[in-house]
Amino acid sequence: MKIRTSILTFAFAFGTVAASAQMVPVPQQGTSGTGSTQSGTSGYGTNQQGTQKITNGPVIEYTSDNSAMIAWSTKTPAGTYLAYGTDRNNLNQRTQKGWGGTNHRLEIKNLQPNTTYYFQVRSENAQGSGADVQSNVASFTTVAKGAPHNRENRNVGVKGEPMGSSSDMIANGPMLEYTSDRDAVIAWTSKTGGNMSVKYGTDRNNLQNTANTTDMGGTNHRAKLSNLQPSTTYYIQVQKDGQPVADIVQFQTVAAGAPPKRENTDLSATK
Repeated sequence: MKIRTSILTFAFAFGTVAASAQMVPVPQQGTSGTGSTQSGTSGYGTNQQGTQKITNGPVIEYTSDNSAMIAWSTKTPAGTYLAYGTDRNNLNQRTQKGWGGTNHRLEIKNLQPNTTYYFQVRSENAQGSGADVQSNVASFTTVAKGAPHNRENRNVGVKGEPMGSSSDMIANGPMLEYTSDRDAVIAWTSKTGGNMSVKYGTDRNNLQNTANTTDMGGTNHRAKLSNLQPSTTYYIQVQKDGQPVADIVQFQTVAAGAPPKRENTDLSATK
């Protein structure tokens, strides 16, 4: 019986997250919704009809002690979905982005240090054909607690045209240009431009606020973070088209009533 993707509104708990999301069955290796992945290296990452395929990746861009960044690209625009877990045969956790684009990138959060995780990427409902495609199951191991990030940029799948790692997209910064007891200004330069923003919050693993830029698609970007609290550490992450393209970095607001700081501090050293 063919499993069909359905749209459901439901409480989807990863930690404390509840959202309206697309319910997608955890894919089993060798199967997919509208086209099955072929076994063997010749058919890897291509659905039976040949209308959709993974053209590069998945690539493990980096791992830390509590997160990992996975990226891949597809022939035509499609969904961005990843299943993962510590049991190769039970990928019971999921993360995903909205539909669209041929370059896909997802950050897996709330991981345990020095632990091996298995994962499988999936891009669904390809533009023009509705086809699905998925990767084989691959693995990575998080670093020890407090250890530096492992920026291996390791391709564990199709070795096609490089898509550029997340760190390759930032030419300079992010810089903390200004901070007061209530707001801050973050600036950076990207290599390609595009629709960029900053996610921020007081919990490194839950950046629930968004500050949009005012540059209208150029390569020099600036975003103002408002409604902050005095003497508080904030974590930020630069995003492009809603997907992370830089490490999580941090800064601290000044004390209540203290003069604003105009330091132009490079935050890349605080990751």
